[in-house]
Order: sequence, then C-alpha cells, then structure tokens
Amino acid sequence: MEQGHRSGRAKVNLQSARSIEVPGARFLHKWRAADHAPRALFQWTRGDDRSRREGAHCPPGASALAAPSTVSAASATLTVEEDDFGGGPPSYEGVSFLEEQYISATKNRAELKDDDDEELELVDHVPSAQTLVESATKAGAKANTSSADETGDDDKSYYDVIIVGAGWSGLSAGLVLQAEDPDITFKILEARDYIGGRSYTQEVNGENLDMGSMWLLQGTCNPLYDHFDSLQSTSMRPYLDTFQLFDSSGDLMSDEALQNLMYDVYYGAFYYYLWSRQYFLWSRQYAAGYAIDEDEAYAVVINETHDMLADFPNNNYGARKEVMDTALQHLITIPYGADLEELSLIHGDGGSYLCSPDAQDEGTYGHFVQSGFSPIVDAFAEPIKDKIQTEAFVKVINYKKDNVKVVYEDLSSVGEGTASVTEKTIYAKKIIVTVPLGVLKRAFNNGGIKFHPPFPASYKRAIDGIGFGKQIRVFMFWDTEDDIFWPQSPDVFLDATSALESDLQIKYYNPTSLHNVTKPYIFAVLRSPEAFEIEKLYSNSDPTKYEEEIMKIAMSPLRRLFGDVPNPTVTTANKWNTDKFSYGTYSFNKVGHKPSMRKRLQIPIMDKLFLAGEATMSRWYGTVHGAYWSGNGAAYKVIASLNQTYY
Repeated sequence: MEQGHRSGRAKVNLQSARSIEVPGARFLHKWRAADHAPRALFQWTRGDDRSRREGAHCPPGASALAAPSTVSAASATLTVEEDDFGGGPPSYEGVSFLEEQYISATKNRAELKDDDDEELELVDHVPSAQTLVESATKAGAKANTSSADETGDDDKSYYDVIIVGAGWSGLSAGLVLQAEDPDITFKILEARDYIGGRSYTQEVNGENLDMGSMWLLQGTCNPLYDHFDSLQSTSMRPYLDTFQLFDSSGDLMSDEALQNLMYDVYYGAFYYYLWSRQYFLWSRQYAAGYAIDEDEAYAVVINETHDMLADFPNNNYGARKEVMDTALQHLITIPYGADLEELSLIHGDGGSYLCSPDAQDEGTYGHFVQSGFSPIVDAFAEPIKDKIQTEAFVKVINYKKDNVKVVYEDLSSVGEGTASVTEKTIYAKKIIVTVPLGVLKRAFNNGGIKFHPPFPASYKRAIDGIGFGKQIRVFMFWDTEDDIFWPQSPDVFLDATSALESDLQIKYYNPTSLHNVTKPYIFAVLRSPEAFEIEKLYSNSDPTKYEEEIMKIAMSPLRRLFGDVPNPTVTTANKWNTDKFSYGTYSFNKVGHKPSMRKRLQIPIMDKLFLAGEATMSRWYGTVHGAYWSGNGAAYKVIASLNQTYY
C-alpha cells in the first residue's frame, strides 16, 4: 500500500526579512542563553522515526539531542508547528525495491529536490557488511566458475558489468551483484597494486599504520561494525575524542577551563552567528523562490564572532579567542580538509550521524582500528577476489554505443623487463565508476579519465560544486618510553600558538592512549600551504626528502611547547593529495554547494554509466560507510536496469 508523507510547516521571522512560510522544517535546534552570551548545547535531530538510528546533522563535536518546538536567537525566531513524518518516505505501490531503484533512476529529474528520502530508503534496505559478505560467499559457491563470457580473442572480453575501483564502494557493488544474481558477469579494475583505495595500512616500525581510513565511526551503529568485529585479527578501541589545549603561553589549559570556554565560545558565540547567518541566507533564497543563489564562506562569521567575544561579560578575550580559533581547526578545517574560506556557510557542516548517542556503545565518537584497515578490506573482498584485477589503470570509458568500451593500461608487467605498459580493451553492458572525486575533477590530459561522450553539463556542475579535501598525516616514532615528552592522557592535543600566529593547522594524536604500542609514537594531521608545496615537490620524486621536511613542520610546535626535544628516529607520511589515483582525501561541501549536486551524481547516465563513492552521498559523504552504501545503491540500480524492471 502506498504510504503517505506529510510535512509540517514552520514560520521564520528574521531581521531584514519578511515573515515567510518554510515547508518541511525537519531540523530543529535547541539553544540555551546565559547572560548576554548564547551558550550552546546547540544540537539538533531529525524529526522523524529515523532519529533512533541517526542523530542527523550536528555541529562537529556535539551530540544529538531532542529539540523543542521553538528556537529563539536574538533577531531570529523559528516557530515550528507539529511536524508529522509518520509512515516514512513515499514508495511505489505494487513494485519491489529493485523496481523502485529503476524508477528512481530513470524518472524525470528536471528539478532535483534536496530531500534525501530515497537515500534513506536505500540505507534501510541495504544489509550490514557481514551479511552481504556471507550472502555473496554462498552465491559464489553456487555460481558458474567462469568469471566472464568470452566472445572473441583475449583482447576483447565481454561482461555484464565493469566496476572501476576496488575501494569500499566498488567492492560492495561487486558483492551485491554476486549476492543478488550470481549469473551476472562482472570484473573490477583497480589501478593500484592493492585493494581498498584510500583504506590502506602500512607496517612501519612494528606498527600497522593506516595512511587513509583509520576510524570506524559510531561503533555498533555502523553497518560495517559486524564485519570488523567478526574478524579475530581485528583489534579496536573506543575513541572518545578527548583533547587538551596548550595556550599561547605554552601552558596546559585545565580541563574545566577548556570545557567552559568551549561551550561559551565555540558551541555558543560561534554557532550563534553561524546559524543566524545560515537562516538569514536560507530564508532569502526561499522568499525569492530560489531565484537567487546565495552562499557565503564559513569565514564570514569569524570576524563577527571575534567582535562578540570582546563584549562577553567577565571578559577574557585572549583565552576565548585562542579556544575558538583552535577549536575551528580541531573540529572543522582539519577534519574536512578545507579552509574556512572554502567551506559553504549553508551546507559546510552537513553530514549525518548514524544513531543517537544513547543507542551507541561507549565508543560514541567511533573506534580506532589499531590492527589496520587493509586486512579487513581483504576479508571483505574474499568472495569476489577472482573478479578483481589490480594494476589496471583505466584511461578511456566510451559509453556512446550499446556496449560500454573500457580501455585500460595493464601495469602488472612494469618492472619486469617490459619497456612499456600493455593496453587492453574490454566491453560491458553497464559500468560502475567509483574513482575518487579528485580523479573525476581532472581532465584527461591532466590525470583524469577520458569519458566519451563527456559528462552532461549538470554532472560537470555537480562535480565542480563539491569540494575535495587536502590534509597530510605524519607518523613520528621514538626509540624508548624515556623519549616520551608529550602528554599521555588525551587522545588529541593542540597548540593555540600555531592557530593564532601562523597558517599551519595541526593537531596531534596520541596512539599510546588508544592502545599498547611497541614503540612510542605520535601522529599529526596538518594543513598548510608550505606543507602542500613540499608534498607537491618531493612526495613522488624524493619520498625521503618529503618525509624529512614534513617532520620539521610537525616538530616545530612541539619544540616550542616542550623545548629541545630529539627528532623522531622513524618518520613516514601519507601523500593522497599528489596520488595520481586520488588527488585528495575525501569530499566536502564548498561555497556554492547544493545538496542536489551529490544526488545528481547518483542518477545513471544513458542508463549505462553509474557513479558511486563517498562523494555521491548526500548525508554520509567523507566516510567509509558512505562509500559502502553508495556501492550498494549503484549495484541495485544496475541489476534493475539489466532486468529492465521499468514498472
């Protein structure tokens, strides 16, 4: 039976804006004012029955709370009438889930909506990772052992589906194809010499170090948790995101003072201005019927917040500014891999929690996977390992004719006496492309893939309208426990001087607090123009020089705080920003972004080319589980298309 979907209405009153009706007020806020300063506890939750699973969008570092029906903030007042989302998202009467996927992929989308009901419907349908692995294993055991139907010589192999990329998205798509229909022939092409994409573990100095994915967010609420937990070799520890701050004098700020200032300054003053400005821009867009496209950068609210801090009662401007500027790096710019000038003011802190805090275990923030992601990826891909070809660098995808033609370079012979790589061509009915957004942004003559025909203009605008982050992670080892000079209790510690007096954004993680280590080490996540230039100059041409120079940048604040401490004996750093199969870390919402941009990338092109990957997810972008869900979604659409389940 078709289910209805009723949306409440809200009225927004803003200074300099007339009173307007706003449909679908799904997100509600809770404010608490103290004296003249709005004091945060500024969290929000989605107002429907999925709030048990997800805390919806929250300011980074905050928890999701139930919200009252009225929000008051200086000149802005939001009054929300009853908002009934009973019955869930709309569905199609008398059709299966796979048929719904085909309808949603092929119906007229001249005007994409910014709601993500279909994405939520997909997430509700997708099994957990371990269930998917078990289903694919059983289906594979019954399937024909041939990996493809050969039609012609070895240079012309034909498949039902080709998947480009063997990260979480590509692998999950392959598992779904095998689990749902073992007769579907498919092949996964991966340019790297390993699977997992940006989930890559490197053994250094007796430790498994993750160069990319490192945390499993939100514990048991994560769809990948049961797969991680099922492996005896997996070792995880709840990561609580405790942190300490060294002020501009080099002194360690007390936990109580830091907590109070964080609530007054970051969750209070900063978010006060941020949300007020967001509502103002959003209401102007709605009042104009979205005929105007206004967005600003996160940075526009910083100066106003600084001015407000100077007017705080019992003012301690210096300490308040230090906490705010450092918190912005800790919770915004470094995690997103973007500067405040790049992040969208309206959509920059988008993304969703998987469930509310009281539905999670003690790992509210997530789990630190100390055993590394690579072994887990290998186990995840085990049922389809015979369908994966590594060192297959896709150069051309031609989807103009009935079949998709894929030209790739076989890099496996490089270094074995072969003067040049071997170029190969294969064909398929459908193709799922899961390469990172950084590759999609590149032109063919600058490291990208040549698509023929080129992407439609709306897809190009979507790709350009999504940002791709940049950050560097450097690991530094010392020989013995006697060499330890850094604080041992917090998971993270930060330096206010770097935030205030330089363009270096840096935070230090203390693995000793996360698990037992063979040798003491810390790692830093950093961003700066100097570091990115060093990465560009040396990361590929002279890796040793690159690691030495990045180590110097990371050690400079430590020496200012702790004196003439020795250099680490072993150093290694990642280099995703110059990696030719990535060109960055993960996506963020840049200035001018619209949620419909990511949803645009979920729509197949000519019913043959399907895009997937974390960047295509409206809610869970920038995460492993987002990539997992996107691969599932693309595979379901492909199956529906192959079966031609139109209605």
